[in-house]
Amino acid sequence: MPNYQVKVVHTRTGAVLDDLPFSSFSLTATVDWARHDSMSVTVPLTGTDSRREQVTGIAYEPWKRSLLLVRDGVAVWAGPIMTTRWGHTSVEFACGGLTQLFDARLVNKTIANTTKMTTTARAAARVLIRAAYDTISGAAYGLPVQASWLDLDALKSTRTYVGADLTTVYEAVKKVVEEDGGPDIVLRPLANTDLTYSGWRAFCGDPHLGRVDPLIAWDFPATITSLTGDLDGSSMVTRGFVLGDGSSDQRAIVDRTNNLTDDGYPVLERADRTQVSTRDANVLRSLAASYVAANGTQASAWAVQVDPTYPGLNGWDLGDNAKFRTSGHWFLPDGERVRRITGFTLTDDSLALETAPPLEG
Repeated sequence: MPNYQVKVVHTRTGAVLDDLPFSSFSLTATVDWARHDSMSVTVPLTGTDSRREQVTGIAYEPWKRSLLLVRDGVAVWAGPIMTTRWGHTSVEFACGGLTQLFDARLVNKTIANTTKMTTTARAAARVLIRAAYDTISGAAYGLPVQASWLDLDALKSTRTYVGADLTTVYEAVKKVVEEDGGPDIVLRPLANTDLTYSGWRAFCGDPHLGRVDPLIAWDFPATITSLTGDLDGSSMVTRGFVLGDGSSDQRAIVDRTNNLTDDGYPVLERADRTQVSTRDANVLRSLAASYVAANGTQASAWAVQVDPTYPGLNGWDLGDNAKFRTSGHWFLPDGERVRRITGFTLTDDSLALETAPPLEG
């Protein structure tokens, strides 16, 4: 089995402060910005004074302290401690992803300020994330985060953030991602080789993150111990609208359709996509087309319980396509399918994958 370690980190500086003995942990991570990562760690209490001092010291400093999960010497995940549940025999620390901290940082540090940018979704996300950690905003805002990605040619739109709206960085990025159908943004741990320093690095997709060509394969029932799925058609559309800038009869509205009605489906019309920062018809048409394409089929989600030692966390990352081969499964015919890994839940002795339809090259 893999060797796991949990280390205590100073959130603002990234300095690794101590090793934390633990009896169990559970980590859930996802490529979906709208869902916060989380990790819980249970620490047994032995009654020794040194353990009591260490644990209580951490418990009384939420946010200031983060926990770093290490597997076989490699940083897997890190996030600030948010809550503590204590008892006589154990203490459980619950950590949130760094997005939780971004949800406690305002886009505008001064209420009187207004930030306006005409740019792509990728560039907007970069500017917003930088606002959450850059020391330019003052020493207290500094975080050990790196973000480096090139902005590619893409549709641009204008976004305005009024200081008095008190919009958080997390909310602003979430809106950009939802309105523009991406980009994927993942915050991964960053640590040096001797594990004395830990931080984060922001990765941004174009619009998606992940390998298209699968490097990893799992087999049912050999290395897959449980394979279940959900099919959800509740959000399907045949005609989708995108609402742009303006109000009432002056509002910019664009719609697009697909061919589901030609296949016998009833008309399914929805107007739940908005892009209030623009009246640009090209931007709105692109968003409407992507919205209708994305919702032209029912959502298909698989929950896959796999052997945590094969290949474990090696050889794949969130967002990657992977192969899943089945033999003798009642619902799925025998064969090989490619799915995208969109999330996972990891414990010291199990690994469960969330998957979605594959990325297309």
